[in-house]
Amino acid sequence: MPDKKIKIVEAARLKGFRALAWQGDYLYGSRGYRLLRLLLIGPGINHQHSEEVAFFDPGRWNNACAANRIFLRLLRLGIHSLKFLPGSGMIAVAAKNIILLEPGQREFRSVFKVRRGTRPLGLAVTPQGAVYWGEYFDNPSRREVRIYGSLDQGKNWQVVYAFPGKGVRHVHNIFYDAFADCFWVLTGDRDAESKIIKASLDWKKLEIVLEGGQQNRAAALIIQKDFILYATDTPCEQNRIYLLEKKSGLKKEVCLLPGPSMYSAQSGAGLFFSTAAEPGEVYHDHACIFGSRDGTCWEKLIAWEKDRMHPKYFQFGNISLPAGVAPADYLAATGVAVKNEDGNTTIWKIEEY
Repeated sequence: MPDKKIKIVEAARLKGFRALAWQGDYLYGSRGYRLLRLLLIGPGINHQHSEEVAFFDPGRWNNACAANRIFLRLLRLGIHSLKFLPGSGMIAVAAKNIILLEPGQREFRSVFKVRRGTRPLGLAVTPQGAVYWGEYFDNPSRREVRIYGSLDQGKNWQVVYAFPGKGVRHVHNIFYDAFADCFWVLTGDRDAESKIIKASLDWKKLEIVLEGGQQNRAAALIIQKDFILYATDTPCEQNRIYLLEKKSGLKKEVCLLPGPSMYSAQSGAGLFFSTAAEPGEVYHDHACIFGSRDGTCWEKLIAWEKDRMHPKYFQFGNISLPAGVAPADYLAATGVAVKNEDGNTTIWKIEEY
């Protein structure tokens, strides 16, 4: 029986709102350094039922710059990588800080100052509240690259693993696998540095599952019970989505992509990757969203054109997808450096056809 295709119908458009994460029927997002949430009610979206739930004070200069979209893009400001902790706490990345919101509080506080690079690209959280992230910085001399962890919901941090010098350039992302109770670590950038690694919860056992070549260079992952999906993140070659079977280790290509991918998303009705308009050997001037029902048949759902601002300084054209699993049949995405949609979030209803 052929895979049912995906049709999306716009349900809401939120100006100046960056979608960060789903939790239940709430979509959390940011405006500058303010964290807001939007409630999805029944078949539609109550546009008036959004509220500010927390904020972070990065200092007068960063606050002022974040209020201007041009400076926000240039300096990569705002709140990123929001994750939820057991007991209603939250952890995120902002202004070269790992920031923590403890239960009952309204203000995030800095719990770790990022010393190398602007920020990690993601945070991994276990059901017990352990949090991990890997260093993402330029690293031209290929110094050792560290993975930091906290066993007490972000309050205290230590190095849990370090890739030796000349091993990798940096860590692209870390994902927690609830089915296998392990982590997946994605590294880059050169051929020998591009790896997909399976790690134990205590970081004592790391198994390189895939390595070598740009087709094993990834930043975005979707985890299912029996397989993982990853989209490549390379400016050097044609990008693709691959399906990797957990038990057999069999890897197969399931979709060609027009550009590198940095974001993935899931809902009750589909699986999604977005692509960037990044200068490289294979360049496409639109950022896109690809969707699938089951991970094997993919189709392009959205294509937004890169705006005219310089990609090096004001970011590649991209589409940011919120973390977590969206309720039932919703998809949300935020445009970055794309015409008419930069800094805005669109929410769609997913329909079958």
